[in-house]
Amino acid sequence: MELATELIIVLLIALGGGMVAKKLRQPILTGYLISGILVTGLFGRFLHFTSAQALADLGLAFLMFVVGLDFSFRRLARVKRIAVGGAILQMLLTVIILAILGLTGLFGSLSPAEVIVAAVAFSLSSTAIVIKLLSEKGELDTLPAEILVGWLLVQDLAVVPILTVLPVLSAGGPIISVLAGIFLSLLKAAVLLYLVLFLGKKVVPIFFTKVAEINSREILLLATVSLVLISAAVTYALGLSFALGAFLAGLLVADNIAQHAVFSEIRPLRDIFAVIFFVTLGVLLSPVFIWQNWLTILIVSLAVIMIKFFLVLLITVNFKYHLKTALQVGLSLTLVSEFAFVIARLALNNGAIGQNAYSLILAVTMVTMMVSPWEFGLSVGIYEKLRNSAAKWSPRIYKMFFNSFDHYRKEHKEIEIANHVVICGHGRVGRHIARIMAMAGVPYVVVDYNHNVISDLEMQGVETVLGDPTDKEVLQFAGVSRAGAVVAAVPDRYSQELIIENALSLKPGITIICRSHFEEDQRRLYALGVSAVVSPEFEAGLSMGHRILDSMGFERNKTAAYLKMARREQGI
Repeated sequence: MELATELIIVLLIALGGGMVAKKLRQPILTGYLISGILVTGLFGRFLHFTSAQALADLGLAFLMFVVGLDFSFRRLARVKRIAVGGAILQMLLTVIILAILGLTGLFGSLSPAEVIVAAVAFSLSSTAIVIKLLSEKGELDTLPAEILVGWLLVQDLAVVPILTVLPVLSAGGPIISVLAGIFLSLLKAAVLLYLVLFLGKKVVPIFFTKVAEINSREILLLATVSLVLISAAVTYALGLSFALGAFLAGLLVADNIAQHAVFSEIRPLRDIFAVIFFVTLGVLLSPVFIWQNWLTILIVSLAVIMIKFFLVLLITVNFKYHLKTALQVGLSLTLVSEFAFVIARLALNNGAIGQNAYSLILAVTMVTMMVSPWEFGLSVGIYEKLRNSAAKWSPRIYKMFFNSFDHYRKEHKEIEIANHVVICGHGRVGRHIARIMAMAGVPYVVVDYNHNVISDLEMQGVETVLGDPTDKEVLQFAGVSRAGAVVAAVPDRYSQELIIENALSLKPGITIICRSHFEEDQRRLYALGVSAVVSPEFEAGLSMGHRILDSMGFERNKTAAYLKMARREQGI
C-alpha cells in the first residue's frame, strides 16, 4: 500500500507539472522537476518516497536504454570531423574553465571533487530537447541540425567513460590507487564497448529476428526488458554503473532491423518510469536551497551558458563553417543535458558529492533547460541584427566577421549570366531542384553557406556562391537583378522572409518559389510577394494519393479532378 500511495502521488505531481509546462511551452521534464520541488516544499514533512526511489532507478535505466537506442554511428559519420573533434574539445575546455572558476568560489562552498563533478555534468548538452526543438521548427534537415546531432551523439557516447570513472573517483584513496582504478575502469569500458559493437553486429540482430518471427508483442517486450536488465546487472557486477549497462543495451539494438519495433514496445514503460525518476529528482531538490542560493544558481547558469556558447562558436568557425551556422550551433548547445541528472544522482549515491552540490547541479540544469527554447528561436534573428549593426557602425568588424564568410569570389562584381534561377539552399529540396534545372538546360546558381556543399558543386562545374542567402549583397552577387526566378529552399521562416524581401528589392515582381512545412505560413508568404508556396509534406501526400487511385483503377480525369480539388482546398 505504501508503494501504491507513493506512485499515485508521484503520477499526480507529474500530471499537474507536465500540463503546466506544456501550457507555458517549456520542456515537459522541467514541469516534472519543478512540481516535485513545489510539492516537497509544501508537504515535505509527510512525503518520503522511499519505495518510489527504487522505481526511479529503473526509470533511469530505461531512459538510458532509449538514449542508446537512438544512437546512430551512420548519422555521426556524416559530420564526424567537427562532431568528434569539436565535441571532445568543447567538453574538455568547458570542464577546465568551469573547474577553475569553481575552485575560485563561483560554485559556492563546494569541495574540489564536487566542483569537478559539476563541471563534467555541465559540459554535456541535451540530445532529447535539441532534437525536439529542431523537429518542431521543421529544421532537422539543415546543416546546423546535422552538426548538432553529430555533436550530441559524441557527447552521449562520452557518458560511457564518465559513468565508468565516477565510481572510482567517489571511492577516493591514494592518488596512485585512484589512477590505477581509473585506468582499470576505462579498460573495462573499452572492452565493454568492443563487446557491444561485436554483439550488436553479430548476435543481437539474429536474436531479435528470431523473436520477431514469433510475431508476439509480449515476447518482444519481455526480450527487450530482459536485455536491458541483464546488461545493467552485468555492468553493475563489474563495478560499473547500473545505468551504463542499460545505455550499452540500447547501443546493442541501435541500427538493428528491430529497433523501431523495440522502441514502440519499450516506450510506454520508459515514459512511466522516467516520469517517476524526474519527479523524485525534483523531490530531492529543496526549495529552501533554491531560496538561499538563487543568486549563485543564476550566476553559475549564466557562466555555463556563456562559456559553452563562445567555445562552440569559436570551434565551429575554426572548422571553416559560416558564422551563421556557428551562431545557431552555439546557441543550441548552451543547455545542460538530462545526463547531468544521471551523473549527479550517481555521484550522490556513491558519496562523491553532498546534497548542496547535487542541488546546485539540478538547479542549474533546470535553468538552462528553461531558457533554451528562447535561445533556440532567436539564433537567426541575433545573427541578422549583429550583421546589420556591424555593417552600419563598423565596416572593419563587418568585413572581418561577416563579409569574409560571405564573399567567396572577389574577381567579379556579380555572376555574369541572365534569366537564370537562383537556388537559395542546397539541402534535400534544393538539390532536387538543381538536378531538374540541369536536365532541362536552365542556367542556375546555388547560394549556400555550407562550404562542403559549395566545394562539391564547384568540382561538378556548377555556378555557386558561398554566402548567406539572406544577405542582399550575396543575392546581388548571384545576379538576382537579372534572374528569371528565385527559389527559397531554406526551411526556417526568418531566413525565408529576408530572402523574399531582398530579392524583391533587387528585382520587383521576380518569380519567387518558397518551401514551407507549416500550413499557417502560406498566407503570410503570399502576402510578402511569393509567387508559389510548396509544402513537401502536402506534395508527398498528393503523389501518394495519386498512386493509390491509379492502383485502384480510377480514370485519369477523375484522379486529376480530385487532386485539383485537394489543391484548391489547400489554397493553391
